Amino acid sequence: MYSYITKELPTLLNAQLPIAKDKYSIMGHSMGGHGALMLALKNPELYHSVSALAPASSTIRSSYGAKALQMYLGDDVAAWQAWDATELMLSKGPVSKYNILIDLGADDEFWHDDVQLHPEAFEAACNQVGQHLTFRAQDGYDHSWDFAATFMEDHIRHHVEALHSASS
Repeated sequence: MYSYITKELPTLLNAQLPIAKDKYSIMGHSMGGHGALMLALKNPELYHSVSALAPASSTIRSSYGAKALQMYLGDDVAAWQAWDATELMLSKGPVSKYNILIDLGADDEFWHDDVQLHPEAFEAACNQVGQHLTFRAQDGYDHSWDFAATFMEDHIRHHVEALHSASS
């Protein structure tokens, strides 16, 4: 999936659509939000902006994430760090002059009850390295598609603004 999103998909988009070939943004929801953060951190030259809706912000701090990392990468916890958004932020430093946008439902069961998302760890990492971050906990929302659909337009605008800024 990594090479598909970072190599094959841009090639396909460039061949099929009239887009700027050097200006991409990436976003995702839940584990896809973690993927968006991780891909942007590993490929800062490719993405001009990144945002995430209810991302799993630190997979090594999550029981589900740790199980998945162990299954794919074995028992070497140091190897896991290369695939964890929070650890990547700490090791790579600020990767974008643009702001990262993260929205989370204030009532998200995976944030409070099941403790899988760990947005505070990512926020602390951004603060530590000086990465601009807007983190918003949205009252009355959980982890559902309704939450993602409600705030999707804000995220699209976030990317449009970053791409316009990159053109100037």
